[in-house]
Amino acid sequence: MSPDTPSGTDLSSYSWPIVTLAWFLRYPNPYSKHVVSVDVVERYVDGAGCLRTTRLILKNGKLPKWGAKLFKISQSYILEDSIVDLKSNQMHTFIRNLDHTKVMKVIESQTYSVSHSNSCQYLVSALWISADANRTFVNVTAQIKSSFGWGFTNKIERFGVVKFSKNLINSRAGMTHVLKVLRDNGWAKHTNMFDVIAT
Repeated sequence: MSPDTPSGTDLSSYSWPIVTLAWFLRYPNPYSKHVVSVDVVERYVDGAGCLRTTRLILKNGKLPKWGAKLFKISQSYILEDSIVDLKSNQMHTFIRNLDHTKVMKVIESQTYSVSHSNSCQYLVSALWISADANRTFVNVTAQIKSSFGWGFTNKIERFGVVKFSKNLINSRAGMTHVLKVLRDNGWAKHTNMFDVIAT
């Protein structure tokens, strides 16, 4: 059985440049206590002028009681790739777990783009919300799949869908926190903000 694939859209009342900046500064924040470390593996500007970044993230995880008895998993390495295209004002991110992929593989993608039309509307959580040029449109999709077998595949995938939905809420809260800190302190001072954001 294939799980329902979580997908959705969200509008942030912040401009695209500040949202893009917040993405790279989002750790640490009060909603990411499970994040142990973030390391930049590679960063460069490609031939098209896009900024490409690969980061390795180590996270602590918590399994349900039935899962904790089967799997001795407490941490997971996450690979995060991002492409920032200044010409089209879009940022694409791709996140996937590197280990425990037989138990569960999660591939998440996000696209952050500028809302160009003052009169355009987007469907967000079954509600139509108006957008303007000073806002950022975010599209999130995820694929969750388990190949563990032994009758646990569906149960693991259902757990993954529920867990992803909860994590998405915390992720949005963390981004909002960072965006507010950047707004209140002046985004040009971001290089000295890591301690402020974490509190």
